[in-house]
Amino acid sequence: IRSNFYKQFYMSEVEFQYKAKTGDVLIFRGYDCYSKLQRCLTRSQYDHVGIVIKSNGVLFVYDATMVEGCKRKLWRDFVLYAWYLMYEKVVFRELCVVGVSKEKKEETEQIVNKKCEEFYLQTCGRDYYMHCSSIACDNNSTASSSVRNGRKETLIKSNKGFTCSALVSAAYYHMGILN
Repeated sequence: IRSNFYKQFYMSEVEFQYKAKTGDVLIFRGYDCYSKLQRCLTRSQYDHVGIVIKSNGVLFVYDATMVEGCKRKLWRDFVLYAWYLMYEKVVFRELCVVGVSKEKKEETEQIVNKKCEEFYLQTCGRDYYMHCSSIACDNNSTASSSVRNGRKETLIKSNKGFTCSALVSAAYYHMGILN
């Protein structure tokens, strides 16, 4: 039980597993010194992000870390091994694609699932890669700005890796959610 539990909105594990779908994100706020330093340098409330992948009803979190690089982890393991205890806060954000009618919602979800799986297969196993401009500049990271400038294919095919935020933004670009 956390000291400020009454100040926060909580979602049950069952509700999360029911609601979560491919393309949603989890945003993390860590306790360790590195996380605090990163939040200070980036002027952010959070220090890590991962994208949810739901495949055949099984939940995964796909993220990039310094230790493991780009790797998909079972959500079940996140809970089983209490990895959530490393974080002060884990925030769930649902992907909402604006301008999609109810009739096209299921079709859009299928496209997102297919494109996210393609992206995962092209990028899994990549190293964690951070350039000085990732923190020093206000334009997020080198990888993210490359994606924003329309060079997605070069980014995905290059041997460079990703920061966690660059991985999520590149995935959204590949899925056609970000231009």
